[in-house]
Amino acid sequence: MAFDWRAATSPLVRELGWCLFSAPIIDTLPPATTTPWPCREDRGAGEILGALDRDPRPLQRHLASLSDKRLGARFEAMWIFYLASHPQFELLAHQLPVPRNGQTLGALDLLFRDHHLGAVVHGEIAVKFYLYHPEQPGTALEKWIGPNPDDSLAAKIGHLANHQLPLSTRDETQRRLQTAGLPSAQLRATVIKGFLFHPWRQSIALPAPCNPGHLRGEWLYRRELPALFADNPRHSWAVLPKQQWLTQVENGDSHSGRARREMAAKISSLLDEQRQPVMFYGHPVARAESIRRFFVAPDGWPGIRRATTENLAVDAGHP
Repeated sequence: MAFDWRAATSPLVRELGWCLFSAPIIDTLPPATTTPWPCREDRGAGEILGALDRDPRPLQRHLASLSDKRLGARFEAMWIFYLASHPQFELLAHQLPVPRNGQTLGALDLLFRDHHLGAVVHGEIAVKFYLYHPEQPGTALEKWIGPNPDDSLAAKIGHLANHQLPLSTRDETQRRLQTAGLPSAQLRATVIKGFLFHPWRQSIALPAPCNPGHLRGEWLYRRELPALFADNPRHSWAVLPKQQWLTQVENGDSHSGRARREMAAKISSLLDEQRQPVMFYGHPVARAESIRRFFVAPDGWPGIRRATTENLAVDAGHP
């Protein structure tokens, strides 16, 4: 029987499986990408994750060596570990900086050889959590914004398509690869994982290039929390700290009225402290039902954005 990472004993293996094989938000951006994201769940993946479930220490040591504690760096580290472990792939470089005139033009997230494709692939990866706000100005993609509203799905796609993916075709990159003794990329691929949070009780039609089967959550304002709890009296609830946004959540706190009041107070305190949306989840008593992820936003969020898609020059791949 094939190994199912969703049923792994180790939470770390479930997290790795989620990073690798959860439904993407986006996995191709033609013409910037020349091939769909090539890393698929297969027998080799099952063997790697199954072995780690029996002994997760190699992955634990790998993650313990991380100096960058941001969520995006952890997501990238999961991919580095996997590409270095799977026999289909040969990891050649990661976060390879490309210099120009004493400055850094950018960095290649991943450079790896795919033995099935018989080609060297430049891969760009990201994990993102966007909320749809209908009153945001701009295109449909610009209305999907991050908890920090300066980040948007439109900005991320634009940066990937116009800067990150074409980076491997530039003369400066070719010189950098030659100096490092590395081959040039023949193919370019990308994947964005994460969740898109639709407004509570609404479903938003997604424009291309988004995956219609993306992982979906919902978001609401603080003032709407009592109605959400009243609509779901048999759910248990728990706040999901940012360090756990990549995990597969399992169960929440009690669904009693007292527990809901305590949860509402905890969320309000976090909103006052952070002044950004807080992620939490609801766990139905009926185990056959799916766990639901939510963001709750301060009333009045997002306010005025401090940046536009035109002047967002910094990669937002590491939230």
